[in-house]
Amino acid sequence: MVKKVLIYLLVAWIATIVFAPKESLYFAIEKLLAKRGVYINEQKLAETPVGLHIENGAIYIYGIKAATFDDASFSTVLLAGKLHIEKIRIHNALLRGTVTIDECDALHTIVKPTHIVLDMNGTFGHASGDVDMRRHRVRIDFSDANKTGMLKSLLKKDKKGWYYETAF
Repeated sequence: MVKKVLIYLLVAWIATIVFAPKESLYFAIEKLLAKRGVYINEQKLAETPVGLHIENGAIYIYGIKAATFDDASFSTVLLAGKLHIEKIRIHNALLRGTVTIDECDALHTIVKPTHIVLDMNGTFGHASGDVDMRRHRVRIDFSDANKTGMLKSLLKKDKKGWYYETAF
């Protein structure tokens, strides 16, 4: 009896993931971001069985192009959501250049519902971070200070090494 209930719950959960209106959810998130002045412009948007795939996107903040990316995919698997983005180019006039992130993974689980774990590789080497949605804080730790280049002016140093921290 318990086995049947668990099987029915698992089938219902999988059906919810597969048949969820992913594009509608994406546009709802876009609308929420627009209220904060953040706009996402994509060339191609496609649903997958467990997520959403975006190609050639640009992110604008208050009308200024802040970043572009080649490929992004969002997937939901049981109790976690993962966003994988490739070739992000962050445009920053203050840095007088572009920072390139080769790939970035953002993972959100129900184990820590108020946190998003970040893992990325780019021109700065490897970096890992945490987005604390309750305290509205972002912290990114860089593993190799010698590769940070033009980012070094934005970084702070503590016992763990070089990091970037900001509030939103």
